[in-house]
Amino acid sequence: MRIAELGKPFSISPVPVLFLPKHDVFRTGIYPSDFAYSKEIVNTLKKLARNKNVFFGQQGFSHYCTECFKEKEKKDPWHENMCLYEAKSIDKQIELISKGKKVIEDVLGVSPILYVPPNHQYDKNSVIVAQKLGFDFFAVRRLIEISPYRKGNLIVLPESKLGETGEVVYAHYDETENEFEKYLEIVKQSNSLYTIIPTKQSQSKMQENYKQMLFVKKRRDTEKIPAD
Repeated sequence: MRIAELGKPFSISPVPVLFLPKHDVFRTGIYPSDFAYSKEIVNTLKKLARNKNVFFGQQGFSHYCTECFKEKEKKDPWHENMCLYEAKSIDKQIELISKGKKVIEDVLGVSPILYVPPNHQYDKNSVIVAQKLGFDFFAVRRLIEISPYRKGNLIVLPESKLGETGEVVYAHYDETENEFEKYLEIVKQSNSLYTIIPTKQSQSKMQENYKQMLFVKKRRDTEKIPAD
């Protein structure tokens, strides 16, 4: 709550299935049984949902790929919208994203405005679906020098890690503990997502950032292959 006490805008993007402690992902061991959001966390998020400075996003529905999880020793399974090994149709992505969106709306009483593809792994269908479902913003990983830009009705936000350059900084909540004061300093300088003015990006620059994302994900899985 120290971040909220600053009175500055920031966003939170929960994983919807973590609001559902009785879901199969906990029963089958995909996530540890204690990995669901606690009542304390849920109550805090409900309180933040009434704060005009807090914008809610959404990370997929369950944040894992069913097929890749079967081979998790060889493939990173923590993606959902776009898989390197199996195409996800528009209908399938609509099913996943809309299900997650409804969970957030039902639990927190607020509709997410930012869509964050799990693991920053997405394809053109993900963007189409996010527009269809009424999101205003779409997060991608910033891997080259690129600023927020417009894609149809969406403003695409290239996200950087702490210490990197860029207009938008992201962090997984379990990574913030050791660098918490640095994140506080960033939030002190933050502005509303709706003040972001998208710049005109060349198609080649957008494609290059996307290709870099694919390269990083493929290299990650390649590194899991044991050496001869």
